[in-house]
Amino acid sequence: MIHTSNAFKDALLENSHCVAKATILLKNGETLQVDQTDIFQEGVKIDDGTSSTSTFDVGAAVIGKLTLSLNNIKDTFSNVDFTDAVITVWVGKSLGNTMEWLKKGVYNADDPQASASILSIEALDNMEKFDRNYDGSLTFPATMQSIVRHACNQCGVMLGTNTFDFDTYVIQKNPFKSNEQVTWREILSHCAQIAGCYARCNTDGQLELKWYDQTVFESNGLDGGCFDNGAPGYQSGDCADGGNFADYASGSAVDGGEFGQSAWTNCHHIYALSGLEVATDDVVITGIRVTASDEVKRGTETLKGETVLYGRAGYVLEITGNPLICYGQAETVAAHLGKKMVGMRFRKMSASCLGDPSIEAGDAAYVTDRKGNTYSCYITNLTYTIGSYERISTDAETPSRNTSKRYSEITKALVEADRNTEAKLSAYDQYVTQMNQLAMNAMGYYQTVETLEDGSRITYMHDKPKLAESMVVYKITADGFFISQDGGKTYSAGIDKNANAVVNVLAAVGINADWINAGELVVRDKQGREMFYASMETGAVRINAERLSIGSNPVAMPEQIEIATSFYLQMNDYFGIPTKADGTGDYTECETTVKAMFGSQNVSDAAAYSVLADSSVTGTWDASAHRYKVTNLTGETGKVTFTVTYQNRKATGVFQVSKNKAGADGVVYVVTPSVQTVTVTDKGLTPGSVTFRCAKRTNLDETVQAAAWLLEKTMDGITWEVVDYDQEVTGYTKTYTLEDQTWTGIRVTAAPSFWQGGFPRQGLYARTIVSMIKDATALTQEEVFNKLTNNGEWQGLYSDSSGNLYFNASYIKTGMLSADLIQGGTLQAGNKNNEAGQIWVYNDSGAVVATLDKDGLIASKGKFKEGCEFLGKLVSGYSTMGQIMIEGGTIYGYFAGKQRGLIDCAASITYQGTNYRGFQIKTEFLDIKAERLATMAGQSGVSNMCGSGSMSVITNIVELQGALRWEKSTYYFINGLLCSAL
Repeated sequence: MIHTSNAFKDALLENSHCVAKATILLKNGETLQVDQTDIFQEGVKIDDGTSSTSTFDVGAAVIGKLTLSLNNIKDTFSNVDFTDAVITVWVGKSLGNTMEWLKKGVYNADDPQASASILSIEALDNMEKFDRNYDGSLTFPATMQSIVRHACNQCGVMLGTNTFDFDTYVIQKNPFKSNEQVTWREILSHCAQIAGCYARCNTDGQLELKWYDQTVFESNGLDGGCFDNGAPGYQSGDCADGGNFADYASGSAVDGGEFGQSAWTNCHHIYALSGLEVATDDVVITGIRVTASDEVKRGTETLKGETVLYGRAGYVLEITGNPLICYGQAETVAAHLGKKMVGMRFRKMSASCLGDPSIEAGDAAYVTDRKGNTYSCYITNLTYTIGSYERISTDAETPSRNTSKRYSEITKALVEADRNTEAKLSAYDQYVTQMNQLAMNAMGYYQTVETLEDGSRITYMHDKPKLAESMVVYKITADGFFISQDGGKTYSAGIDKNANAVVNVLAAVGINADWINAGELVVRDKQGREMFYASMETGAVRINAERLSIGSNPVAMPEQIEIATSFYLQMNDYFGIPTKADGTGDYTECETTVKAMFGSQNVSDAAAYSVLADSSVTGTWDASAHRYKVTNLTGETGKVTFTVTYQNRKATGVFQVSKNKAGADGVVYVVTPSVQTVTVTDKGLTPGSVTFRCAKRTNLDETVQAAAWLLEKTMDGITWEVVDYDQEVTGYTKTYTLEDQTWTGIRVTAAPSFWQGGFPRQGLYARTIVSMIKDATALTQEEVFNKLTNNGEWQGLYSDSSGNLYFNASYIKTGMLSADLIQGGTLQAGNKNNEAGQIWVYNDSGAVVATLDKDGLIASKGKFKEGCEFLGKLVSGYSTMGQIMIEGGTIYGYFAGKQRGLIDCAASITYQGTNYRGFQIKTEFLDIKAERLATMAGQSGVSNMCGSGSMSVITNIVELQGALRWEKSTYYFINGLLCSAL
């Protein structure tokens, strides 16, 4: 609701007539000021809504509409182009000597139409800017807060609610297909629905995600109860202690509220009606039914998203078709929405009443008919026309219609606008534009000066004539400048005398700082694409860059990324307390023991524990036994969070407790596994099978419970796939044999029965999870690398539990790279022109034994093993001295760079007389130094090694008178023995 002074409210009761004015910013930058003389009677009409006109919606994103009728009898505006003009409109009322103006919104001209004397302009509020196609610029995982903020940046709208309910909910994967046609407004509507809000633009044009104020109708009065069907006990109703006559200060006091206007600061009382249609019964929301949107493949089956009901049957709100509710998340969303909305009560109605410009869609109101009957209502749609009756409504299906018919898909566009999108402004430019609009359309302020005893003064600047009636207050003191938006109760922004500033959103061209502590840091390029993202809320860090350079300096990791299965907690994560109908129960067994495990090793005694319990949980922590015992639970549910640290490794576990009621005595079901963890080693699974037992507990008694069983597996700890299930009851125990070592966990559910596909027919008894942990000692370096990088898909710098560093990248820029193992297809050493790349090989003493650079391979020692094949030439020595080159079976000899001879080893010459292929030596000079040179002179001779016979041998070659003479000798062999003198 728009805040007004008490004088404005009083004047409105006497006479509802108001006047209007507007500031119109044209596309060419010119500004027009129009007042009541330029506006026809009933010339301002505003349509506003937070739901569709027939149902009570969650997540509606309705576009507000202004119809402005200007007097153009004298052609005052005939030459003005109102296309794409920005219109800011006010409605005011005279308060004697002053005027009080209420800002009614910022609208963008959509369809100017002119007649002979009337210029009618239809304009839409900033919600229409979100009616542009989604450009795929979101990066997942993402919180709803980051999605909404990014949508505002992309569409040029300021975000008025930087935080909203459930804004930390994380959407793990991209739910939108590449060719899917979806607008930013639909995405906003999806987010608002999960948050349990509606989306609308406020009077400053900023986007808000809000919900109806249910505390307005929570009375401090007494409930008189009923007549209890005539029973004499009259047990219903409230009691108040009247005290005693001895001490009149004793007894109970009940505050019935105030009669003055100051009591109506968060709701309206509407009773001046010209027509009222009201339902006979209140609408009471009894449940929320949420259906996850996506499908999963399980073998040959395609399973639709699960459906979860929070609350009970009756008047149930349906949440379907929301792509941001991924498979497996329906229960989480239903619990959030159910806690927020179940029990919400209001009366469906529509009425015409005296115009009140302070009423906005989403406001709470008491509506009183002519008989004095008062109804609690939420204004979901209104039409305000200046000088005429105002039309208001609380829209919802009747309880009977709601029970018999499901709601349709999520609320989509209620007003369609097909407009050309404008060029996107930077975030800074958007804030500057917004501030310029505020400055141009700003109203004046009132001032109050408080003089202190020492003569110093405190100055207040405020938005209403009286400080006590103002909501926006600026306080100026010697200690600083402070801003309040709740009438001075709290100051949420300002700057103190030490130059410490507290602001909501800071927009600047540049920021220089010694340190920045940010909840979320996002860096985007000029096209709005995310380059860097870091969130303190979710712990997620993403880098999306064309190139990541790491210099020669060592890289300091803020914290090591652990193998997901190396350090974990074993504990009971849920306990249902059997209680009586009045909530009392026995907490004797309500406890959990936290065991810290590193691989298969119990490191509980060496770990450090941090224990944080909800305000509703009372209990004790036994540090020596690592056990937490709950002694009392004041609410219906609660949780205890354990953060365990071991050697810079951290794991978190949550112990949830809740009261379970069923008639006089409560019943809780539990599923207990034979082991909490299955260890995966190189020899197999230990143990190879797990047995589960289902039981029910009433107070301290426990009996077995026969059930149908469902087995699911997970490969990543997030998504679950059905492996096996029973459609009917099979027994109170179930044993599953495990064979697949690629699983990281199994989830077992006990229920009365299951539908086809593994869905429970009548709810479930209980569920438990058994982790499958791969022993860290059994992991090879390749397995560690594949775990850290998702089999090489994820690029980045990682560290395992032993301190080994792993780097996976398509581009590495570094001075020196040293590694025990480099896994990949091609290793390139060199810059863009392959000029400076080097690979060095060291021996055990640290000396270089081989280098590989742009000039080739140089090795100082080593061996060529059998099987090596040399392609081309093999050169030994230096070209300036002796050098040998082997090529094509020929050994060439060089000296001083010139060939001096060769040895043909390939038998490339033939002796024509016999066709024998021979060995040849060509050289400038042949010098053979030997005592005797012998060669075989004939083919007759010994036929085998141990045979007998003779052999003719050339024993000498001499030069005689210019010719060569061959001297021969005959050697005789007997049974392989040489019998001749040499």
